[in-house]
Amino acid sequence: MKTLPDAMFIIGQLWLVDDDKIAFVIRLISAGNDLKAIEGIIREARKLSRIQASNLDAVENFKVGR
Repeated sequence: MKTLPDAMFIIGQLWLVDDDKIAFVIRLISAGNDLKAIEGIIREARKLSRIQASNLDAVENFKVGR
């Protein structure tokens, strides 16, 4: 990742609730050009994305009765 727009693109591609995407983008903007902070925000967003996606899978599996 090289720039803030790259980081925003990554956030946009993650499976996150829209409110969470907005919150992460705001945090990215406030981080400015601090690459270490941007990388930390991206790591946190990816972790939350995995949690939300696994929760969605669990709900879908429950509905299907698996």
